[in-house]
Amino acid sequence: MVRMETTLQMFMESTNRRFVEQREDINQRFEQVMLIFTAFFLAMLGYAWWDRRTIVRKAKEDTLEALAKTEESRKNALMEQVVAELERLGDVSLQLGERRISLTRGGVDITP
Repeated sequence: MVRMETTLQMFMESTNRRFVEQREDINQRFEQVMLIFTAFFLAMLGYAWWDRRTIVRKAKEDTLEALAKTEESRKNALMEQVVAELERLGDVSLQLGERRISLTRGGVDITP
């Protein structure tokens, strides 16, 4: 009976030791998985930040370029309208206070 109790005691100690080792191994694996997950998350966060910065910069450049083209086309259209109106009117004289501005086909004449 004592022998059986001793054998049972040894079996329980052995089983307990295996459970402790198993738990330590599981904890170690969990820490490794968490480190991998954290590294992956930080990499994705960095990529998203870099990508957004790149896209915003490109969009800003495209928008400024489009605005410059629009402004230039507006200036050209306005000049064309002014020229067309002057051609329609012929010679024009404006009196602004003491100044007199004459617009003719030969050019602009401003007298003080």
